[in-house]
Amino acid sequence: MSKTLENEDTILAPLCGYIYLLKNYNSIEKIHYSSLYTSTTKMDLTSLPSDVHVDSIPKGTYMCIAFKWSVTEYYKYFCKLKKAYDLLGLSKENNVYEVSVPNNYAASNDKDFMTELQIKID
Repeated sequence: MSKTLENEDTILAPLCGYIYLLKNYNSIEKIHYSSLYTSTTKMDLTSLPSDVHVDSIPKGTYMCIAFKWSVTEYYKYFCKLKKAYDLLGLSKENNVYEVSVPNNYAASNDKDFMTELQIKID
């Protein structure tokens, strides 16, 4: 699956997620998030604390894999996405963008999430 991120105006609902470096990990325990991201809409970013770094996720086409969140299955899906990315022969320096959203609208099961991992391919 791939999708194209054109600009922040195309995002319909606020997204938040995590970023980590794309590299060879031998287990999920070795993955450490480097950043947290969230979508913003016409928010005044000048009033943020000075220790908050503001940046944007690059526009482009992303290779993606989505799955029902599971700590035991996460690494398997990460490896599938990384293998597909490596087969394209693209840059080894890249980030993985992770976003999880509730799988339903009820808050009764806080572990019922869909997770998507994304890697920029152009």
